[in-house]
Amino acid sequence: MNHHFPIEEVRHHFPALNRKDNGKPIIYFDAPGGTQMADYAIENMYHYLRNGVANLHGTFQSSIDTDNLLAEARQAVADLLGCDDNEVAFGANMTTLAFSISRLASLDELITSKTRLVAVGMSSNVTGTVTDVKAVIEKAKEHGALVVIDAVHAVPHLKMDMHQLGCDILLCSAYKFFGPHVGIAAIKASLFEKLTFHKLQPAPGSIPYKLETGTQNHEGIAGILGAIQFIRELGQGKNSREQILSGMERIDEYEKLLSDDLESFLLSQPDFRLYRPTSGQKTSTFSFTIKNHDSREVTKWLAQYYNLCVADGDFYAANLADILGVRQYGGWIRVGLTPYNTLEEIETLKEALQAYIKQTAKIPL
Repeated sequence: MNHHFPIEEVRHHFPALNRKDNGKPIIYFDAPGGTQMADYAIENMYHYLRNGVANLHGTFQSSIDTDNLLAEARQAVADLLGCDDNEVAFGANMTTLAFSISRLASLDELITSKTRLVAVGMSSNVTGTVTDVKAVIEKAKEHGALVVIDAVHAVPHLKMDMHQLGCDILLCSAYKFFGPHVGIAAIKASLFEKLTFHKLQPAPGSIPYKLETGTQNHEGIAGILGAIQFIRELGQGKNSREQILSGMERIDEYEKLLSDDLESFLLSQPDFRLYRPTSGQKTSTFSFTIKNHDSREVTKWLAQYYNLCVADGDFYAANLADILGVRQYGGWIRVGLTPYNTLEEIETLKEALQAYIKQTAKIPL
């Protein structure tokens, strides 16, 4: 793998990086809450809207184009996740799809007294921990359990292979990997066929369409194609799947370079506490607190004086926040790195945090 990462070319693909507030560029460190959108995604959405939208299964060209768009997007997602295209369904967001899947009339038939449902997060959007889901899945299968993987935070950082993992359902969302707000559910075909969902009688009953109630967000699905195109063009290979895997490997290598630099800094600061694994696989996500300082006040200061987009709070990890005792700080300060961030931006973050500590040293909570 070529270790040279084309950072300037990558940044060129993200128009949001051109934004300036008060004459200074914005620096985006809020990727765990949603990445900026690649230009391919934006252009695909614009092209679809500009050239005539339509509903599905018509005889006229704009409807045929929409059918082809969804088919192409399903195949692209299948190449990204390592599943079959008929196992891919789209929805408003990951949460909506998860609720729809969980409200099954046939649930009692699928999960008997001898069967359990195991749901596991593949990666934490707080600590960056990557769960050994393969081991969880293997243990669950020993007991005949179905396995659902929440891969929303994992897909932007890790190579996916749903079939190799052996899970039954994998959930993710395109706004975490450079695309629009569209949810994705990949469901093992043999299970998908058995599942029933709330739907109107005329709605399709075959997979994957039976999960896609109502008219889909076609322009958003067009954006997914563009997001995956960005990843694919970073890689090499004989086919789409190989190119995507190669692109993800390059992203992972570059994010590790950035992560090592930031991690060393955060660990060197005496009043900082970093909540991140010391070993094992992890994503480029950093959550920390600063002794005697409210996290929200820190992020407000960073935004005001340095145009840094840094998030704060518990990030829906309420139990973890309670267990780790970060409520006294108002939650964590969270920095997420992406392939469009730079070492220079990390230097700016370091400078900003040190300046904050210096200027507020005498101001306790």
